[in-house]
Amino acid sequence: MAKPPDLDIPTYDADRFGPWKDGKGSAFASDFGALRDPPPHKQVWSDACDVGFWVQGKHWRKLFTLAGEERHNGEFAGWRYTSPRGRFTIVLFNT
Repeated sequence: MAKPPDLDIPTYDADRFGPWKDGKGSAFASDFGALRDPPPHKQVWSDACDVGFWVQGKHWRKLFTLAGEERHNGEFAGWRYTSPRGRFTIVLFNT
């Protein structure tokens, strides 16, 4: 695992991003209050500007950090978060 967070960040149940397929999960940002305050992610490390959150499965917990924007036909569609080695991806759709 990468360097563990040294700040308090939110933890979300993995089922909120399901059904998972090929290491990818998704959800609607509005379900997390992302269009209001506070956002679904927080600063992860005190010495870096990375933002993210924990995802807790039945037998695992993974850190996801903001990796970029998700676009569809050139239009902004949401935010893409990845696990440290990039094996898992979550997209929060901007709705």
